Amino acid sequence: MLNPGSERNLLSICLKNNEKIVDVESQIFAEHFGVPGHKYIFMAMMYLYSKRIKPTPLAIAEVLNNETARKAVEELGGIEYLTLLEESTIPPETLNIFIEKVKQSYTRRMLYSIADNVSKFVKSDKAEVLNPSELISYVEEKLADLSVNSTTSNEVYKMGTTTDEVLKERAEHPSQVPGLEVGWTQYDRYTNGAQPGDLIIICAPSKTGKSVTLTNWATKLAIKDQIPILYFDTEMSEREQEDRILANLTGIPHDEIISGMYVMNTIHGTSEEKVAKLKAAREELNMGHYYHIYMPQFTIEKVTALARKFQMQMGIKAIFFDYIKVPSNESDFRSIQEYQILTI
Repeated sequence: MLNPGSERNLLSICLKNNEKIVDVESQIFAEHFGVPGHKYIFMAMMYLYSKRIKPTPLAIAEVLNNETARKAVEELGGIEYLTLLEESTIPPETLNIFIEKVKQSYTRRMLYSIADNVSKFVKSDKAEVLNPSELISYVEEKLADLSVNSTTSNEVYKMGTTTDEVLKERAEHPSQVPGLEVGWTQYDRYTNGAQPGDLIIICAPSKTGKSVTLTNWATKLAIKDQIPILYFDTEMSEREQEDRILANLTGIPHDEIISGMYVMNTIHGTSEEKVAKLKAAREELNMGHYYHIYMPQFTIEKVTALARKFQMQMGIKAIFFDYIKVPSNESDFRSIQEYQILTI
């Protein structure tokens, strides 16, 4: 899983063309190198560059003060090896190829190490006291750390690079509201609809209609617009939520639906009218893509895993998370975390 050739070529390009170090410093770190000598050469080169000193073979050799570092570079050939790197004729335009190859080798080594570590851990006494969610979280945390060091950074965008393509695509599909419409016309117009990556937070005092608003939005997307959504609910079961949706779709009062009074003639309509409306609503529900999960006891790991699963299986386009737990008095309120008082 070592790739000394790509490491050598990367170092060679940077030694011969110092301006290329700029392209490397935000993407490659010392731990990416599998050959110890290459790692210390890279560290010395970056140190000199940060001090605005040209990283030459001699300068690199001079700053290798650590005995371990000097020995590692000497094993490669010392100053003669550094000189060969500088004199190499590797095309500078191939730098990105070697960056990716070095990172690939690093990722493979780390994945192997993580797999070995996890194998030992799950067999240990420590793992026996953890529940399945905690065990999975243990692995996900290590993979998340690896992802940060392995993913290529492309944070800088030059304005105008993709303007033509974006404008052309928009012209082919003009829309007053380009994002997902929740059905509140003025809100949709102001926000241009919900866009990929948006986080929309609904905050208000208790018992003011936050959950009703979210349910109405989810119903509009999943049932009226046929857009798959996933609704995490920490307060209402699927039966309670579905009754609300039926009331929303039919206009029949919620209490008449849950009490069965919809079969009686009332000021809200005749029995026949209400039964017909509920039949049509049931068909809409069956045709829709409203996925509800009742999860009064949730963890971030559970929510993340289920969201990922349903996104892959059902093509989920929006996720709703309905949660609020506000303490009964102000002193308790000051002691809780900010996320605990938000309904999302």
